[in-house]
Amino acid sequence: MPQPPASWKELLGAHPQGDLALKVLVLMKLGEPLLIVPAGQNARARDQLALFPAQKLLARLARFAWQWSLPLGAAPGGQKETVRLDRSSGLGTFLGSLVRQEGWPQFVLLAGNPHAPGRRFLLLVFDANGRPAAVVKAGCDATAAALIDQEATFLEQSDVRIPGIPRLRARFAHGITRAFALDYVPGDSPGDEICKEMAQLLNAWLQQDRRVRLGDLPAWQRLEAVSSGDAVFRQVAAMVAKLEVRPAVFHGDFAPWNVKVSPADGSWRVLDWERAVWEDVPGWDWFHFRLQTALLVREQNAAGLVNTAEALLAHPAYQAYSAMCGTAGHDRAWLLAYLLHCRDVLQPVDGDGRVGELLNLLAQRWLKH
Repeated sequence: MPQPPASWKELLGAHPQGDLALKVLVLMKLGEPLLIVPAGQNARARDQLALFPAQKLLARLARFAWQWSLPLGAAPGGQKETVRLDRSSGLGTFLGSLVRQEGWPQFVLLAGNPHAPGRRFLLLVFDANGRPAAVVKAGCDATAAALIDQEATFLEQSDVRIPGIPRLRARFAHGITRAFALDYVPGDSPGDEICKEMAQLLNAWLQQDRRVRLGDLPAWQRLEAVSSGDAVFRQVAAMVAKLEVRPAVFHGDFAPWNVKVSPADGSWRVLDWERAVWEDVPGWDWFHFRLQTALLVREQNAAGLVNTAEALLAHPAYQAYSAMCGTAGHDRAWLLAYLLHCRDVLQPVDGDGRVGELLNLLAQRWLKH
């Protein structure tokens, strides 16, 4: 039987003999804990809510209500609890070290998707003056540990000259628990429209000085391994498999809710690098940014999804990018390859059925039968 998802109490190491009694307010989403707010942190929880990627209308309304009600000491649907922790907990000591404090600092915790393999959590850590100082990503099961280690290692290897990639501040390992910290940077998520900043970022992720065979890139190899028996894949592969393309930094989940736009200078900082590869397929991050919102947030109907896909490929900024990538002239097949990868390799927890529907719809329109 599948194991139940890790809980926020497991992550914090709560147990009845703990020498620190922590009173918290637990905000729920669809019956699952979403935001854990220690007593006295209600006003500061508004900062953590900025990390809550509320995309659909009901989620945005809930976030709005919590942002206004939490500073008043309450929140719709909130449940009060007391948990006992160890003052000298390893995770607590790690969090405290980020703000030069012994033991547990002021924090607010955002619980990740309980239905995703390897549930991850975000903790916003505050300094002694109550200012957001660090964002910590953490998990406490084997799958989460592997994902967090993979992301932390990627960030450790990052080149500061590449825009959009945050700097790793510190990492933590104790038993099965893993965590890493980034500096806190304020900002809101962008819209999902193609814009100058998005195009500049993805262009900067291209390697301008070399081309490689598509078959040598990891994402294509994974797709070929699982989809070689699919009729749509065979037609797509016949059109693109011999291409030589400029490799790119491949994020793998490049979507508006994983981007923060700096209010100071408008620069983009991209989060959630769990699937990232330094040299991989170009263009699929571009498709993901537009189509995931159309599929999961806007929930466009069939006609709307087709229009979004075709408008994306016709956009002048994408056309220029495609020419640099080496996929120009094969854009429809390249978008179908992205959808195959999303359906068969990524296998998203949410919206996987809609990805398959869009794939079939576009394949019927674009491929010869």
